[in-house]
Amino acid sequence: MSLQRKISRRNLKRMVGKSLPVLVEGPSEETDLLYQGRSERQAPGIDGCMLINDFEGPEPKRGEFRWATVTEVGDYDLVHDWRQRSLPSSRQPTIHCRR
Repeated sequence: MSLQRKISRRNLKRMVGKSLPVLVEGPSEETDLLYQGRSERQAPGIDGCMLINDFEGPEPKRGEFRWATVTEVGDYDLVHDWRQRSLPSSRQPTIHCRR
């Protein structure tokens, strides 16, 4: 696991400074001081989540998409900063689920 942790952190560091759409899941399970969400690349229960520590505008709502900029990384998680409001409805990502 030690080797995997190093590989994961190295790969995640490449994301710092990039902006991407994030699906808001609500307050973080770790602390009420953070929100958490997921990008289209992250599966619940398998991948890490995105932790949001700062935002402008109205409080994020569960199910909403917002643009987020990666500011920090953990071993498996990304920390984001929201500087823009939610995505316009014409730019909402499409989520595909397999059954």
